Amino acid sequence: KELIGADINETEYITKDVDLKSMISFKKLQKPFYILLATILLYAASFAIFPSELSGAVKRIINYNYNYIDNGLGVTFEITPGDVEISKGEKLDINIRVNTTEEDYKIEEIEFFTKQITSDNYELLSDATVLTVEPDGSFKTSIENINGNMLYFAQFKNVRSKEYKISVAEYPIVKSFTVSIYPPDFTGLPSKTLAENEGDIFCQEGSTVYFDVKSNKNLSFAGISFNNSHPVSFEVSGEGAKGSIVAKQSGNYKFILKDEKGNESRNQNTYTIKVANDDAPKITIIEPLQSNYILNGERELLLRARISDDFGFSKLVLGFRKIKSIAGNAAAPAFIYETVEIKNLNATSLEVPYIWNISKLGLRSGESAEYFMEVTDNTGKSTRSDLRTIQYKSLSELLKKSEEMTKDLKTELEAVYDQSQEIQKEIQDMKKEMQKNEELGLNEERKKEMESKVDNFQKNLNSAQKKLEENMSEMQQKNMLSEKTLEQYMELQKMFNKINTSELQKMLEKLREALKKNNPDELKDALKNFKFDEEAFKKYMEKAMELLKKIENMQKFGELTQKLDDIAKKQEDLKKDTEGSDKNDKNKMDNLSDKQKDIKEQTKEFKDELKKLIDEINKMKEQMSAEDLEKLKKQMEQKNTENKMQKSSEELNQSQKENSEKTQEDIMKDLNEMNQKMQDALSQMMDSQDMQNKLMNKLKEIKKQLEELSKKQQELRDKTDKLN
Repeated sequence: KELIGADINETEYITKDVDLKSMISFKKLQKPFYILLATILLYAASFAIFPSELSGAVKRIINYNYNYIDNGLGVTFEITPGDVEISKGEKLDINIRVNTTEEDYKIEEIEFFTKQITSDNYELLSDATVLTVEPDGSFKTSIENINGNMLYFAQFKNVRSKEYKISVAEYPIVKSFTVSIYPPDFTGLPSKTLAENEGDIFCQEGSTVYFDVKSNKNLSFAGISFNNSHPVSFEVSGEGAKGSIVAKQSGNYKFILKDEKGNESRNQNTYTIKVANDDAPKITIIEPLQSNYILNGERELLLRARISDDFGFSKLVLGFRKIKSIAGNAAAPAFIYETVEIKNLNATSLEVPYIWNISKLGLRSGESAEYFMEVTDNTGKSTRSDLRTIQYKSLSELLKKSEEMTKDLKTELEAVYDQSQEIQKEIQDMKKEMQKNEELGLNEERKKEMESKVDNFQKNLNSAQKKLEENMSEMQQKNMLSEKTLEQYMELQKMFNKINTSELQKMLEKLREALKKNNPDELKDALKNFKFDEEAFKKYMEKAMELLKKIENMQKFGELTQKLDDIAKKQEDLKKDTEGSDKNDKNKMDNLSDKQKDIKEQTKEFKDELKKLIDEINKMKEQMSAEDLEKLKKQMEQKNTENKMQKSSEELNQSQKENSEKTQEDIMKDLNEMNQKMQDALSQMMDSQDMQNKLMNKLKEIKKQLEELSKKQQELRDKTDKLN
């Protein structure tokens, strides 16, 4: 950089006294400049002397596509159809428009010429035909019965148009055609026929398009090629042909013709079909809300689907299948389909309810199924909803889950009842002593013992009530209660609220405080004011215990239902195992025989427990009915199911595999029938309207008794206050 800077400074120092302008000569540019200036002056002078001639020349340069007449008028022609191919003997209509460079110039008439082309390619010019202007400013003419190739053109004064050629075809061509469009009936759209020779089509998807074609020759084949595919053939009759297609997609088409000699049409025009697509229908399952729904003993499930489509529906189906573990490459079971009725097939948006009978699936507790709904529109397009699942939990399982909680609650209530009896006895004894002695004398040990009992009683009352509320809350959150068992627990809660009243809690609190203090007067007052209605308390406690007993019986009912279901499942597994075994395998036969004996013993235990449950239910009289269970027990005895199991065991032991299979088939029939009746009996007990009516009546009766008890206690309190 320093060297460059030094060099520049040296150059500046050397040239600072030199005039650089004198080094450049402009003499060479002077001559071209003078020539340009002279030319401009010459053109300006020419326009001044010959203005019209030069203006016309400029106009011709601008309107280069016009031909000009002597006076400077520019003319151009627009002639249709231009170059054309027709059939022999056909007539050709010609339309001519003449445009000029002057907008106001009117042309009233022009001349029209044709040239016949001979076989030797000589051109024979016709006489001029004078054409007069039409109202729309055009000129029209026709050439009749054209039998050979020819040329035609128009002329105005000395300006001639381009020559156009008419070719007479030797192969078949489309002389004329019409197109008719029939939309699908479900759209409600009217049919329409296009103008003659109008081939561009716009229609709804699924429309039937009819073609009626006329040719110049007798035909052996006619049809259309859509998107350059294999032609769709028409019905041919002489020079005519008719056919149709169903428009499913947009594209291009052209006619394909063959005459009787096999000559095929050429250079056919291409037309377009634009199809308005019919969208696939839409479907959403809006009920149940959960994609993975848990059935709590229900035999039916309400489904509700929202469907929509452009033009309505053809069908709606429910697809479902049981979910089973698939071993190896085994295929999943096929879906079963049920048709769901659609009341208004022509509607475009609907909500469709459907009550699904779940029992058809034969789900056991803990088993699952998957399902979807599928809607189809009038074009056959279908859409499926999302795939959902249901899991079945039997009533027996739900009852079993709440069994431990019920036992704990019963223990607490029994403790409360025993403590209430003990405290009541203590209070009665203390009152008697108070009447004998002017001053109540209790030693410290007894006071502390009594205080502890009152304190425990008070705590146990509150604990039992709290436990009841917590149990209900937990069972609801964990989905351990069906609607019907929930009603039983709610009734129990209401009953206990009437036992553990605020008045009782206040009296217990005063008694406990008085026992803490060493004041005989306060203790006397506390005992005097302790208005404990032992009979009412006992009565409500007994009712609460009855409700618990009812719940226990329901749970036992559920337990036995599950037990019978398990027996049926084990028998089914044994049957499958027997069918897949070798009768010559003695060890296997003996093992199967032992399994059959075990199932027999379980069946006997079930029957014994069923009898005990029937006895317990009968003890409750109006609370529950054991009629269905008694029928079931009687049926088991009539069918001799245990004897059949014994027979099957002996047959297996003797390797009589085929006989055992037949016996087991009969056993399975018995068990499945009894299992279903047991499930129905449990469901009937839970859903019984008569039972609910009794419960409601009980609640009304308890409410009335409570009101009467409250009234009596108030009267007793008023009398006591007067004595004080």
